[in-house]
Amino acid sequence: MHDAARRILESAQTGRRATRELHDNYFDLALRLNTKLRHLQLEIIGDLLSTDPLTGCFTRRGMISRLQSEQERSLRIQRPCCLCLMDFDHFKQVNDRFGHQTGDAVLRQGTKFTQNILRKYDSIYRYGGEEFLICLPSTPLEDAGQVVERIRSGLEALPIVTPEGKTMRVTASFGLVEMHPRKPVEDSIAVADEAMLLAKQEGRNRVELGTPL
Repeated sequence: MHDAARRILESAQTGRRATRELHDNYFDLALRLNTKLRHLQLEIIGDLLSTDPLTGCFTRRGMISRLQSEQERSLRIQRPCCLCLMDFDHFKQVNDRFGHQTGDAVLRQGTKFTQNILRKYDSIYRYGGEEFLICLPSTPLEDAGQVVERIRSGLEALPIVTPEGKTMRVTASFGLVEMHPRKPVEDSIAVADEAMLLAKQEGRNRVELGTPL
């Protein structure tokens, strides 16, 4: 486009009128550039909407379609895929007692620790306020349980630094299930949710396995 503009300018400087072809070529290139910039803008907006600004985790936007892709891949390569719901314990009490900035610190530092445990091809989504969904592709249930247990025990020992510079400890409860290869993804999430609620009922800070579909 710069080259086309230069040709038009050179014509004007020499007193010659630029040809129609030069003008048409310039405007065609300008329209192409505008279209590319618009697409780039939409991609950036999409990335912003699909990433939680507090934790850096994926949001629920596009979550189901991504999980469906993992489900299809699991069926194709005949390797199981596991889902886990993680919920920080007594989070409302943290907010009520210490304030929302401390609550944000818990979520930010807790999920950063979790992401460091996960492998590059795993994914984590902010499912609700203090609830996160972890996807563990190509992972049998027993192996997934070991990964989740590492997260659970690590969170329990993790010193969370508050905005005031103090430290505190938090725990989380987990519901783990092997994703069914053919039933809707939402069904497996519901089973993981039931298992996570059972972990809460059984005393929190524990991992419960969901009943297979």
